[in-house]
Amino acid sequence: MPQFNLKISPDKMAAYLSIDPVEGEEVVTIKDVIGFLNQEKVIFGYNEDNIKTAIENKSRGQEILAAAGKNAVEGKDGYIKYFFDPDPSNAPKEREDGCLDFHRLNKIQNISVDEKLAELIPPVAGEDGMNVLGQPVKTGKVKSAKLLKGSNTRYNDDKTAIISEIDGVIILRSDGTIEVNPKCSIDGDIDHSTGDIEIKGDLLISGDVKSGFKVSASGNIKIGGTVEEATVKAGGSVTIGGGFVGEGGGLIRAGGDVFVKFLNRQRIESGGNIEIYEEARGARLNTPGMLLVNKGKGILAGGEARAGTAIEVNTLGTPQNVDTMVIVADTSGHIEKISTRQKEIEGINEKSEEISKKMTFLLRKKKKVGLNEQEEQLLRKLDKLSADIKLTIETLRKEIKEAEAAIDGLKKSAYLKVARKTYPGVTIKLAGTAKYFENEREATTFKVFDGKIIGLEEIHEETAKT
Repeated sequence: MPQFNLKISPDKMAAYLSIDPVEGEEVVTIKDVIGFLNQEKVIFGYNEDNIKTAIENKSRGQEILAAAGKNAVEGKDGYIKYFFDPDPSNAPKEREDGCLDFHRLNKIQNISVDEKLAELIPPVAGEDGMNVLGQPVKTGKVKSAKLLKGSNTRYNDDKTAIISEIDGVIILRSDGTIEVNPKCSIDGDIDHSTGDIEIKGDLLISGDVKSGFKVSASGNIKIGGTVEEATVKAGGSVTIGGGFVGEGGGLIRAGGDVFVKFLNRQRIESGGNIEIYEEARGARLNTPGMLLVNKGKGILAGGEARAGTAIEVNTLGTPQNVDTMVIVADTSGHIEKISTRQKEIEGINEKSEEISKKMTFLLRKKKKVGLNEQEEQLLRKLDKLSADIKLTIETLRKEIKEAEAAIDGLKKSAYLKVARKTYPGVTIKLAGTAKYFENEREATTFKVFDGKIIGLEEIHEETAKT
């Protein structure tokens, strides 16, 4: 009988067998080998191909893998799949030119209403294995993740995802709660440590906005400090506790009102009113509403200021006679519209005359000898064109009258109020009428009267005369 030698690996996942050589022609069968393995309690994972090969090749004395266990398949824990970066790095990224980009740090992440914030991925159970001794090899237990919603979010129907209920800034709490804040607060300055800021919602900055950086928000922006040569854009209002200073490279653009303490040589574009508490020097200001520089010093000097309805200041210009342009109720758009519509009418009238000549010819011919079918179709076509032209001209004339009425309305409503003094070097335009000041003028409210700009006291005098 042959001698079998068995080795079992320490983890009991493999059994190695060797058959000692024997004299004679004694036959060894697979049954003999498996019987031996059973005696040694190896009952799982027989590799009959290896055993058969060893017997047929008479590989006596050589060790073969006679049995192999089945490895356990580990399961996977459930987890949260985020649709934002849950751990954003504030480190600047390298640009294509090799320089570090301190503007796009992605410190703040935005989300829109009804967008998915996170999704719950369920755990995947593992599969137990078995060693060569027939003993099970257990897998570890898998864990489920918890999907925690916070303010301004909701679960989907089966609670496997979190959806944003508003436009705002994503906040991931330390306990895993996901929420969306309609307001974002930054304690400090906007500089290289924050990069540019772009959010959906309101933005509150306690410090300054340093030169070269940009902040934008779909809602309101409130800045506690000063804005330098920077860009600030808001869908709502902008409030600056300090000044807006620089050399003309800065911009504030707001869909609503703008409030600032003072500014120097910078540009503001407002969709509402502009209110400056101290002074504006060399600035470019544009608002469809009112421009107010009537608190504190209340100085408006240099640059160009445009307002749709009115401007109120304490002091206009400077004793140094600095050039200052003030425009209230700009009528150039209405005037251009009137001119364009008049030219359109002239062109249409020329076309109308040609149509009229052709129709007159065809009507005379019809009366005398009649028209063929082709000429009848042409006559009907020209008749329709003539009617369409009349309607078009009526529409254009109506638009002209509306523009003229708008200009008349602006002339009546537009005003510039100066509470203290207007200095030489100031040019004001009210509803298309201009006036340049060569001499100082004391406090008054300027309006357009009888085609010229005069103060209210002069208007009263003129009215009294009549």
